[in-house]
Amino acid sequence: MCSIIGFVNYKETKKEIISAFKTLEKRGLDGYGVFCNDKCSYFKEIKEIESKNIPDDVVFGHNLLSITGNVSQPIIIDKKVLLSNCEIYNYKELSSKYKIDSKNDSDFLLKAIIKIGKKIFTEINGPYAICYYDGREIYLRRDLLGIKPLWYSIEKKSFGFASEKKVLENAGFKKIEFLDPRKELSYNVLKNKISFKQIPFFKIEKKQTTKEKVYEKLKNAIFKRASGKQKIALLYSSGIDSLVIAKILKDNKIPFKGYFAYSQDILNPKDLSNVLRTEKEYGFSIEKIKISKTEIEKTLPLLIERVESSNPIKIGVSLPIYFASKKARKDGCKVILSGLGSDEIFAGYSRFKESTNLLKDTLNLLYQMHENDLYREDVVCTNNNIEARFPYLDKEVIEESFCLTDKQKINNEENKVILREIGKEIGLLKEDYKRKKTAAQYGSGFDKMIEKIAKENNVKQKGEFLKKLSKKENLTLGCLFSGGKDSNLAYHIMARQNYKIACLMTMVTENPDSYMFQKIDEKILSLQSKALEVPFVFQKTKGIKEEELKDLKRLLFKAKEKYSLQGIITGAIKSNYQRERIQDVCNELGLRMFSPLWNKTQEGVLKELLDDDYQVMIVKIAGQGLSENWLGKVLTKEDVINLKIINKKKGINVAGEGGEYESIVLDAPLYKQKIVITSANPIMENEITGYLDILKLGLEEK
Repeated sequence: MCSIIGFVNYKETKKEIISAFKTLEKRGLDGYGVFCNDKCSYFKEIKEIESKNIPDDVVFGHNLLSITGNVSQPIIIDKKVLLSNCEIYNYKELSSKYKIDSKNDSDFLLKAIIKIGKKIFTEINGPYAICYYDGREIYLRRDLLGIKPLWYSIEKKSFGFASEKKVLENAGFKKIEFLDPRKELSYNVLKNKISFKQIPFFKIEKKQTTKEKVYEKLKNAIFKRASGKQKIALLYSSGIDSLVIAKILKDNKIPFKGYFAYSQDILNPKDLSNVLRTEKEYGFSIEKIKISKTEIEKTLPLLIERVESSNPIKIGVSLPIYFASKKARKDGCKVILSGLGSDEIFAGYSRFKESTNLLKDTLNLLYQMHENDLYREDVVCTNNNIEARFPYLDKEVIEESFCLTDKQKINNEENKVILREIGKEIGLLKEDYKRKKTAAQYGSGFDKMIEKIAKENNVKQKGEFLKKLSKKENLTLGCLFSGGKDSNLAYHIMARQNYKIACLMTMVTENPDSYMFQKIDEKILSLQSKALEVPFVFQKTKGIKEEELKDLKRLLFKAKEKYSLQGIITGAIKSNYQRERIQDVCNELGLRMFSPLWNKTQEGVLKELLDDDYQVMIVKIAGQGLSENWLGKVLTKEDVINLKIINKKKGINVAGEGGEYESIVLDAPLYKQKIVITSANPIMENEITGYLDILKLGLEEK
């Protein structure tokens, strides 16, 4: 765990390097290094740098938390420079293989790049974020999952990068990007230009695997991360993920201490009784950390600043991690193990039960982990001067998990089947290896406490309360919007997580049978835009397969440039065809993609809508069992029951996912006004196919 920083052709570089070191100081307290004028200098304290002459051309900075050998960085050999934030678990084996005399993993990495080139990255096992400089080009690269963070920005004649976004923000950069872990960035110093090279993802082999093979890979992954002389901590909740890690450590006589933080002012947090019971049952040493309401209130603004988000889910999850890692560091631990990643590779989320392709859904979650989970855990732990390590995200564990069959992951009764079988094999009690997942923020009571604090401050929604504590907006997003129920619900979910939604984006297709985009009524969309007080961006398309993707790219590019978008929202629930194509376009444009409805049950989506008083009107039908009387109907709970009956008889999708019906939303929680239709005629093309011809409509005060 360290931080890496770089500025090229930036004014007042010395001032910004010192400022960056202060901002990232907690990421490494064992020394500071600066590269400039083709030389490296090393310092014990930041104040020593103030007397150094630092030019404004190419300057790198590094602060060190020494875990694997105390080698100062940046490292320079034969005018080649490396600065890294890495933990390469197999560097000794690779050093032997390539006959490289290495002092630690970073030293090995530079020597290996010089000796055999960048193909070494295909062989290393472990997380990394590195900068390699050969005198002409600066190369930035991350591990495939993005466990180690890295941000960059290029503006006018200046280029900058850093382990945390706030460094570049403080330096005045505006367009700051998270480096895609599947891309290597190359920056030409003389031309001030960047280019990217695509990096292949993990290997997927068509072979079968067994419980024994997965167990061996997982056990080895734990051993790698718990080796050495440092004290080992474990984020412990008594759930199957952390319990399996704890049991393997205990059975193999590896000393460790578990840490569980909880809200002491919430009566009987769900996980507390199980933590106490499993500690006694298995002979673990678990530190139970009581956190008062006052301490939580005091910590919330700090966490929002560190995580760089007021998203209530991110902050809720961050609280137990923050307090547990803080106590672990106080106890002298430099490494804390985490069970993060188990749900992704072993199908642990309830949504997986609705999946039509488990492997694709697993890959999609792994692709997004650097944005959704890993950056959060990194900045929370590193700012407590402790490194988080993730055995379930080991390269070999992941590649072995790809060989699991669907039945080895999920069945009618439970998820994470393979991990539960491993738990049984290593001696966990049935009540432990069978226990269902409780998310950390709920099991620790922190989520309830945030809600309680919000209400005491006269704020109904915890997201709204956290937003008031934040000094800046979350990510700026655009929403792919059709006017129907799914895109409206997706919009509202993300807005309530405090994302700034700058625009609605719509493809106006001429093809009514497009697999990608439904034909829309621009009059409705115009009124919805006014009701939400969010502008629209339109793009016309003929709806020709694959050609419409080029039109989608034009739409997203146009919206990104106009509104400085950092990501987009989709209302996709089941269509891998749709989601994968949108994701490909987003990857090309450097946009993040959020699909908050993905793999939700269709009944669950309808329930959410009706429980939150959405007015959803059916405007088109094309399904067995549906007739003219459904056109113009505003959905009620009774209608959902009838749709379920038709589903059993005729096999239609309850939420219309197969195109059985289309909808528009007349009113929703964030609409400032509601849409009123005063004149419309149902037009039937045959017994089961028809549409609502809307003649007069307008907005009305709510």
